[in-house]
Amino acid sequence: VYKRTFSICEDQLTRAARVCFHGVESSILLWINDIFIGYSEDSFTPAEFDVSKHLHLGENSLIAVVPRYCSGSWLEDQDFWRFSGIFRDVELILLPESHIKDVKIVCKLDSEYKRAKIRADIAFAGVLASSIRLTLTDADQTTWQAVCVETKDGQECGVLLTVDKPLLWSAEQPNLYLLSVELLDEANNVIHTVEQHVGIREFVIKNKIAYINGKRIVFRGVNR
Repeated sequence: VYKRTFSICEDQLTRAARVCFHGVESSILLWINDIFIGYSEDSFTPAEFDVSKHLHLGENSLIAVVPRYCSGSWLEDQDFWRFSGIFRDVELILLPESHIKDVKIVCKLDSEYKRAKIRADIAFAGVLASSIRLTLTDADQTTWQAVCVETKDGQECGVLLTVDKPLLWSAEQPNLYLLSVELLDEANNVIHTVEQHVGIREFVIKNKIAYINGKRIVFRGVNR
C-alpha cells in the first residue's frame, strides 16, 4: 500500500488532471481523497487515470494498493523473479482545457532513400484551435515546419512534412530528429506542446530476409 499527499493551487485546479503509473506489478487499485478511481492490470504498460473531478484546493491524498498477483499474472509468467510493487515513475499530469491527446508518427522513404515523408496524425481535446504546428529539428538545428489549419473541436488532424536527404536511423547510426507538435489558439499563442524523437528508417522482409534502409540485417546468436 502506497500513500502520498500533494498540493494543488487554484490555477492548477482548472486543468485536466491525470495520474500515470508507468509500471506496476501486478495490478493497481487507486483512491484519490478516499474516492475509488479505478483498477488496472498489465505490469509493463502505463496505467493512466482521470482524476480531474476528484481534486480540491490545497492538500490531496493518493492511495495505491498493489496486489502481488492478479488474473494477469499467469499471462505474464515469464522467466524472471517475481517482485511486486511500483517499479517505474508516477506522474501527476496537469493539462490545459485544449490539449494534445495523442500523436501517431509514420515515416515513409522513397525507393532511393533520398526523400522522406513524415506524417503526424494528432488527436486533441477541447475547444476549437486555430492551428497545429509541426517543427522537425535535426542535430545541426536545421528545421522543417508545417501547419494544419483545418481543426475541429475534439477531432484529429494530419500534418505532413517532407525531408530531402534525411539522416537515416539504424542500430549502427541511430540518427534522431526532434519533432515538436504545438497546439495554437486563434492568436497563435502556444497552448500545449508535445515533443517526440523520431528515427527515419524503412524495415522490410523480402524472401524471408530482413532489410533496414535497403541493407540486409544479419542476426547473430540464438533465440532469434
